[in-house]
Amino acid sequence: MISCFFSLLLPNHTKLPAKTIEEIYQKEYGFDSIQIHEDASDKDDVVLIHDDLLATGGTSLAAYNLVRQIGVKKHIL
Repeated sequence: MISCFFSLLLPNHTKLPAKTIEEIYQKEYGFDSIQIHEDASDKDDVVLIHDDLLATGGTSLAAYNLVRQIGVKKHIL
């Protein structure tokens, strides 16, 4: 059983209200980017990455890289 207390949103091309980090990824026909707040999570959290559309896997990989950059040690893709 997986319990989820909150979700981390990783919007495309959006100006989030706090300090963010950004990951650029390749799509089938070009590039895009997603952002996350630097303090969205901490090293003790467990993060489940779910991508509702897998074409090239670029979005999932970018989300994985962002989660690693903010210091989360436990993540599920």
